[in-house]
Amino acid sequence: MRIQVGIVGGFAHTSSPQSLISLWTLGAEIGRCRLALVYEALSALALDVAEVAREFGARTVAISPATSAREHELVVGPLGENELVLFIGSKPSECQRMVVDSSDILVFAGGESDLLQLFDYAQEQGKTIGILVGTGGICDDVETVKVHFVGGHGGVVVCESDPARLLDNVLALTRTPDGEGYSRRKPAATSPNRRRRKMFGGSRSRAHLRNA
Repeated sequence: MRIQVGIVGGFAHTSSPQSLISLWTLGAEIGRCRLALVYEALSALALDVAEVAREFGARTVAISPATSAREHELVVGPLGENELVLFIGSKPSECQRMVVDSSDILVFAGGESDLLQLFDYAQEQGKTIGILVGTGGICDDVETVKVHFVGGHGGVVVCESDPARLLDNVLALTRTPDGEGYSRRKPAATSPNRRRRKMFGGSRSRAHLRNA
């Protein structure tokens, strides 16, 4: 059974082109590790990471606040080729909590101060948490986030600016659902540059950076 990684966050006003490269690398590493990615289908950041992760072999699970695929596509846009899509007919904050509840590992990227509430919730649930520094927003203000580090719930927090190292570190702290340690990922061929341009050179990412 695959370890499930949840991606939480969004493009922030301080996000930069370098942050897009970090997110592309994160998606590629999730795919290379043959993990399952769980994400909120309203987050442009999460949608981009999921698109790359699928290209590299990850299975993806999308959680949408819509009541149907038709409603989601009319209001938000295409969902992509996911293994599973859950339409919960509720507010986005419920989608985010479901991402936390459904994941063995949470990776926080970008986002604003309202992300701290979800960060606290993830710790209360005893989750292994990775913070991808360098993606803008609250995740770059590590000292502010550290104030929210709490003990007693079993949660573990790792801060790292290198996406591959971050994933390695959180996986080293995680057990598979059957209780075994995570086996190291198999080598994978490097993706050509055209894939990077395709995934993170699109109008959606640029628009979020430009209009933030």
